[in-house]
Amino acid sequence: MRKFLLSWLFSSTIMFGLAYLWHAYLLTDIDDIKYPLPFFLVLASIVYLLIGGALFGIVNYLVTNKILAFNNMFPWKSMAIGAVLGFSVYLITFILGLSFNAHGFEHIMVDFVWQMFEQAIGGLVVALAFIYDARRAQLEFEGA
Repeated sequence: MRKFLLSWLFSSTIMFGLAYLWHAYLLTDIDDIKYPLPFFLVLASIVYLLIGGALFGIVNYLVTNKILAFNNMFPWKSMAIGAVLGFSVYLITFILGLSFNAHGFEHIMVDFVWQMFEQAIGGLVVALAFIYDARRAQLEFEGA
């Protein structure tokens, strides 16, 4: 449970923070939303909680079923999983017309890459939570 809460909440918070930094300060396209900002932020928070939960679920499934090895490459592979999830999420939001696509093709491509980066960082946070939990269990076992 600790591993789930750590990875879910931290990854969701960091991804949401990166998204807000990107859209509010770097691109300033958050000003273009057509409904109240607090409503948008609540919905975005829920979406990022879902993405963080999905990231944990995917990584946990792959580790539990020994599809994803828990080795030195684990953080990189978790980041790749996050990037693929970011690709998928952006593709869905783009197709549904929910992305900030009024700024032209270049803006869309940069935003697309950012979304993949953002979720890759989320994947890294999930991996770090797994590593922390494994190390803590190892230390508890050695201390017992």
